[in-house]
Amino acid sequence: MGYLGDPVRTSRAIDNQGWLHTGDIGHLDENGFLYVTGRTCEVIMLRGGESVLPLPIESRILAALPFLSHVVVVGDGKPYLSCLMTLSCVMDRVTGGPTDQLSPLARRWMESLGSYSTTVSGVIAGRDKTVFTAITDSLHRANTVAPTNDHKIQKWTLLDRDFSIPGGELGPTLKVRRFVVHKKYATTIETLHRT
Repeated sequence: MGYLGDPVRTSRAIDNQGWLHTGDIGHLDENGFLYVTGRTCEVIMLRGGESVLPLPIESRILAALPFLSHVVVVGDGKPYLSCLMTLSCVMDRVTGGPTDQLSPLARRWMESLGSYSTTVSGVIAGRDKTVFTAITDSLHRANTVAPTNDHKIQKWTLLDRDFSIPGGELGPTLKVRRFVVHKKYATTIETLHRT
């Protein structure tokens, strides 16, 4: 059992007592149910030494803002957390890449807030006040349940394109490939963390 022809990776995955280390992080609730809350490779280590699991924060933000498609919390080695967000948009049926058109769900949600933007570029270029206020308010609410100040989002930005498989930000199971996002948006991340 283990990695074929790779004893080093096998020894990291299976300890000397036979336990399999998956890299998953979770907790048991009072009824004995297991909740997987992240992976060890996703833990963000802030400059001050605090470790933060991004997935619970991202999930809270996405639940509050259905017009968003993806949220990626960043801050590894930085003094505070920030996040990159993408608006839910229509995907091109031929290329699989994102278009500039907001998805019907995003448009309906924005209309319920009083915004009539129909494109990603329209929201970003025009700095749609209604959308930006909704995001800021939701982040404020998400920050009120953060266990410590280190778990609070300090800055954020909307990216001009949604994530996609052809763009490399999503894997074949549509999970965000964090290392690709960090590399592709390194300049944006650095800008968010200039104090």
